[in-house]
Amino acid sequence: MPILIGLFLGLAAWFVVRVLIAGIYTIDQNERAVKTIFGRAQRVEGNRTTLDDPIAEQLRPDERERYVYPQVRVIPPGGPYFKMPWEKIHKVSIATTTMNMAVDLEDASDEELDALKEEFARTKVQAKQAAHESGPGRPAGEEDETAATRRAS
Repeated sequence: MPILIGLFLGLAAWFVVRVLIAGIYTIDQNERAVKTIFGRAQRVEGNRTTLDDPIAEQLRPDERERYVYPQVRVIPPGGPYFKMPWEKIHKVSIATTTMNMAVDLEDASDEELDALKEEFARTKVQAKQAAHESGPGRPAGEEDETAATRRAS
């Protein structure tokens, strides 16, 4: 009988940790997110597509055929939000990045190019560390770049 009680309490503790605590997430001010349920993004009500946006009025007829994508629900900054274990949160940074405009990359010396490469690598490492510290539900860096590329185009 004590084994069954211990098994039940262990299962209850696992459930609390796995579902309740690991299901809490936040979205930073410089991020937007999309929640997927079993891999499918939550859609906007009414089956709206990109052609329903005012910006689609500028598309030519041949372009309109290519850019028919469903509109998805974007999670705004804030929280805490809650997700179930089968849901995944895809976060994308919308922060503006800058670069030094005073450097002429064609005429730069090897030392200047090496310094720029080191600065870029350090910035990338800092961004990955910030993403890692933001908590569970954060997709890998490659997914962020892919999502940002899709969003930019």
